[in-house]
Amino acid sequence: MGAAGAASAAVAPPATADESLTPKEVLAVMVKRRVEIRKLCWEDSKQKADASVRVDFVVAQTGVVTEATPREVSGPPSISECVVAEVKRTTFPTSEKGGRFRWPFIFKGP
Repeated sequence: MGAAGAASAAVAPPATADESLTPKEVLAVMVKRRVEIRKLCWEDSKQKADASVRVDFVVAQTGVVTEATPREVSGPPSISECVVAEVKRTTFPTSEKGGRFRWPFIFKGP
């Protein structure tokens, strides 16, 4: 197979309106948001205790988070409450079906 064949195999087809939000799209958004969420919910908090929370969330077709539920929480409740509130403020790309996702947040001191 020549270089042209390899290049064409590496090109993904364009997204269509009937696709669900993909884990890759969620990853792209959450990688950007996690730094801000860490600062707002942990670094700026008066409680520097180690904390973790897994957030299960639902994204509507519009890209808006319609539900966010904390799971497996450890540490001060104010931190997990802040994380959930920030996840609810996050927007994702629009998609035909939206989706259900989960994201872990782990905060540890130096």
